[in-house]
Amino acid sequence: MATSRRTIATTFAGLVFASVVLAGCAAGGSTASSTSSPAPDGDANASGQTTAEACAILKDTMGDVYAGLQASMAQASEDPSAATDSVIDLADAFEATKPDVTNTDVRAIVDSSVTSLKDLGAQLDTYANDRAAFDEAAATDAATAVQSSFTKLQATCA
Repeated sequence: MATSRRTIATTFAGLVFASVVLAGCAAGGSTASSTSSPAPDGDANASGQTTAEACAILKDTMGDVYAGLQASMAQASEDPSAATDSVIDLADAFEATKPDVTNTDVRAIVDSSVTSLKDLGAQLDTYANDRAAFDEAAATDAATAVQSSFTKLQATCA
């Protein structure tokens, strides 16, 4: 059981990292320079929507959800069900932006984020409700996927 606790702690730490990245997105991005090369604000891709426009939609949508996620992560070890609900709420919020986010670069990140968040939500749900069935490797993989998606989102929307 000690390994499960370590894994879930690592998973929660990964989600906390992801929530910090999301906070940067919700707050308007980072002022630090990035080594990635996001599309310039005025460059629209085939969809006609610029990266800045797509990111603005995400920023407007994610602020409230981020606040709930942050609160749940603070109490995740005591109430993993609340953490699960927050992760699922975040996945649903990303899913809800899909019709409005038509920029193909940002949309690909949104799709990836939805998938990884749903996977992480399923892992956290298992941890909360059936610890004997909890798959440590799958939880770690899911947390890593969330981190990766949010890192790409921050780099693109910075």
